[in-house]
Amino acid sequence: MPLDPLHAETMVAALGLDRILNSNPSFTREAQEASITFPKRARALLLRALSRTEPEADDTEAPEFDYDDAKRMLDAGDDEVEKRHLALFEAVPDDIQDDVQAAASTAIQYLQSVLPRQLLKTTARLAVNHPEPFALDRFTRQWRVAVDPMHAMRAMAEGSLDMVMVDALKGAYPAIYKLIADPGGLLDDAIAAMKARRGDRWDVNDDQDRQVKILIGADPIDFDLAADLAASQPITPAAPARGKPAKGAPAAVDELLPGQKQA
Repeated sequence: MPLDPLHAETMVAALGLDRILNSNPSFTREAQEASITFPKRARALLLRALSRTEPEADDTEAPEFDYDDAKRMLDAGDDEVEKRHLALFEAVPDDIQDDVQAAASTAIQYLQSVLPRQLLKTTARLAVNHPEPFALDRFTRQWRVAVDPMHAMRAMAEGSLDMVMVDALKGAYPAIYKLIADPGGLLDDAIAAMKARRGDRWDVNDDQDRQVKILIGADPIDFDLAADLAASQPITPAAPARGKPAKGAPAAVDELLPGQKQA
């Protein structure tokens, strides 16, 4: 039976996009169970995010990231792409092959579109070097969400979700993002569950409110960034108070309106 887009995306998440890219996905019982339980596990992480009183450490170790390896997989040639398709088709049942392949292609195309490159032009050739640290850090966060969309939910539970991660979730797994963040989705359900448990007077604190707004794309104000920018601005000395000019000093001239002449 063909899969709808949401189930196809949770299957890609369960198989692991990195394993699909490396042509070694495995349709194990654990992968099937992980796909089925994805909504339940995402909701549990949302409840953790809404119930914590302060940021908590995530005991799940983030996978190591290798830019060169990621670039190799995303820049694969036709032969390697064909090998990848065959490996995926051999791993999953015939009736869901096309749907899973389409969902995986969406995530891969997203990563290809955001892959940073630093081109170095020399007299001999044009070389591709590692990107600048800022771009590399940004892509690392995008990669980790694309490889494992649950990474974004774990980040929210520990209070470190950012808009880069949300954009990655939305771009690589649009159906999963809708399940979580759309009105009536898992986020609204988790908020309703918190109110049912703790009463109508329960509300999110400032940090939780910021994380929720990041998830739904409400453009929260980054107060830390605003403070850093304010501190970096040069201090302009205040204009002296206006009073009677000193003896012999020229009188201050106010700005003239159109049609007026200086006296």
